[in-house]
Amino acid sequence: MLQLTAENYYSDEASQEYMSYSQYKSFIPELGGCEAQAMAKLWGGWQEPESDALLMGSYVHSWNEGTLDKFKAEHQELFSSQGATKGQLKSTYKIADTMIETLKNDEWCMAALEGEKEKIITAEFAGCMWKCKIDVLNIEKQRIVDLKTTRNLSERVFNETTRRYEHWVEAYGYIGQMAVYCELERLASGRENRLSPLVVAVSKEEVPDKAILFFNNDELNYALEMVEFYTPHILEVKNRIVQPVRCEKCRYCRETKKVTRILHYSEL
Repeated sequence: MLQLTAENYYSDEASQEYMSYSQYKSFIPELGGCEAQAMAKLWGGWQEPESDALLMGSYVHSWNEGTLDKFKAEHQELFSSQGATKGQLKSTYKIADTMIETLKNDEWCMAALEGEKEKIITAEFAGCMWKCKIDVLNIEKQRIVDLKTTRNLSERVFNETTRRYEHWVEAYGYIGQMAVYCELERLASGRENRLSPLVVAVSKEEVPDKAILFFNNDELNYALEMVEFYTPHILEVKNRIVQPVRCEKCRYCRETKKVTRILHYSEL
C-alpha cells in the first residue's frame, strides 16, 4: 500500500488506493456528486478547473498551515498581471486576506486552531482503506478542528437531488466529513472514544463573519451510518464491477453528453 506523504497525498495513485471523504462525496448525488465524473477523475485523468471559490479556500487554508508564501509563489494567477495594480493581489484574494485577519484578531478562533496542522491519517473503515488530512489535531484538548470558508454563515443551498434548501454545513456533507475524520483518528490511534469535532467557519463577505461550530453525537453517528451504507456500492463502481451512473448535469457529463432523443421542455 502506498505510504502517504504531503507530496503524494493528492496524487492519482493515492486516490486509487485509498478512499477519502472528498472522493466519497464525489460519488453521492445528494452531496453534489456524479459517479461518471468521479470515475473520470479517478481513472481517466479528467480534471475540473479550479474555481475562484476553491482557490480562496485554499488560500485561507495555506495560512492556517503556515505555507501561505509558498502558495502565493505557486499560484501567480492570484496576482494582477497588468495595469496600475500589476503584481498586487486581485480583489478576490484581498478579501481572503481580510478573512485571515478576522480569524487572527479573534482569540477563540485562534485558540481553536492551535494544534498539529495537516495531520495525515489512514485507517480501514467500511470495507476499505481511507485517508484524511486533518486541518488541526489537538490530542491534549481532545478535538479535531476543520477550517471552512463559506459565502455567509447563514447560507442555504438548494439541493437538486432532494429538491429542498439545506444549511451549507448539511448541503456540502460537512457533518459526515467530521464524523469520518473522528472515526479514522479513533481507529488509527486505537482509542476507545472519538475526539470532538469543531468547525471554525469564516465568511467571504466584505466584512467577514466567523463562528465555531459543534455537532451532537446523534448527528455524527447518523452521518457515519450513511457513509457505511453507501461505501460498498461506491467500491463496486470504483473497482469497475458495476457501471457508473451519469447525472447528465455536471461539467463532465455536459462535456461528454450525446443527444439520443427529443425531450419535452418539462423534462429539463
